[in-house]
Amino acid sequence: MLPCPTVQEVDLVFPSSAPCSDNWVPREVIPHEAWDAGGNIHRSPEHAPRDQENRDKYEWNHSVFVEFFFENRFNDFQAIPKEGVDPENAFRALYCLAACRWLKHEHKEAAWVFAANQWFEGVWLKGMDPPPWLPLEEE
Repeated sequence: MLPCPTVQEVDLVFPSSAPCSDNWVPREVIPHEAWDAGGNIHRSPEHAPRDQENRDKYEWNHSVFVEFFFENRFNDFQAIPKEGVDPENAFRALYCLAACRWLKHEHKEAAWVFAANQWFEGVWLKGMDPPPWLPLEEE
């Protein structure tokens, strides 16, 4: 599992600078050149999984990112953390990744989707149904 970086209060004040370290996301998701060039490269990341189950989760997380980012739905974030993950800190890290200005948008998406999959069993937004693979009890 990708270790979740510790996000300080100052990182939330200046979230666009926080994830400017390739330690946040492995080079397989964001190529080394993306960090060195300040995100100004024209190569999309190779990040989509090949097997169907993980591809479904990737596509789900990507659809959540699109609304999270473009619709500014940060306050609607819902998630079930994986064992050993601090959910508040992991959310802060995802927020900082979404706000990072040092990466091309495609790499920001890839980093967010990859990290969400690493730190959470499932993510969704208020008003959405939870991911279909989560065994949630009905209220």
